[in-house]
Amino acid sequence: MSGSIYVRRHGHPVPNQPPIVFIHGASQTGTHWETTPDHRPGLALLQAADNWECYVVDQPGVGRSRYHEADMGPLTHYTVEELEAAFTAPQSPWANLHTQWPGSGKRGDPVFDAFYASQVGHIGSYAKAETLFRPAIKALLNKIGPAFLVTHSQSGPLGWHAADAYCAPFNARPEMVGKSSHPFGITSTPLEYDPPLPEGADKLPSQMTIPAQGKANSAETGMYAGMI
Repeated sequence: MSGSIYVRRHGHPVPNQPPIVFIHGASQTGTHWETTPDHRPGLALLQAADNWECYVVDQPGVGRSRYHEADMGPLTHYTVEELEAAFTAPQSPWANLHTQWPGSGKRGDPVFDAFYASQVGHIGSYAKAETLFRPAIKALLNKIGPAFLVTHSQSGPLGWHAADAYCAPFNARPEMVGKSSHPFGITSTPLEYDPPLPEGADKLPSQMTIPAQGKANSAETGMYAGMI
């Protein structure tokens, strides 16, 4: 079996109230919705205690879900320095506003070390992760019905794929501000757009709008956006 996802349920069904599905980000697992590094209950447990049915998943090939290197490719791992910069001890002009992380947020601090110990290898290719996730989340939603989706970081595009499987097509608007790392705007693999993409298209063509000196100027084509 390849491409399956581990799913854990918290709480119980509530009449006329869809459950919540929590989807973790890169290098993490569903446990990050269940507990914090300083031993407080995670968001999924808090929601379950507040009378919500919650489902926590591990993405295919990650954490408690089975990993097959032959068809999933190699795993990517974040260094201590990368996680400090991204999550716990950012260095930026606004770093003084980062006050919610307990402790120093750096190597050697017991809370950071517990956090780093919880990080796992993840599938570094966005396209591969999306391709694996789409049928897996569809199988889950077929079992539990409509649900609220909560995503984090790398799983943001995965939430769009889950919605794409059950909702009306996305409206592909031709403009965006800034740059996108995803060739299909909000994802790396195709969504169902309306109007549809040209047959065989491997990107979503759009017009790039870049603010310049306080004004929004039309710039080069060839960037890609998908906005609802």
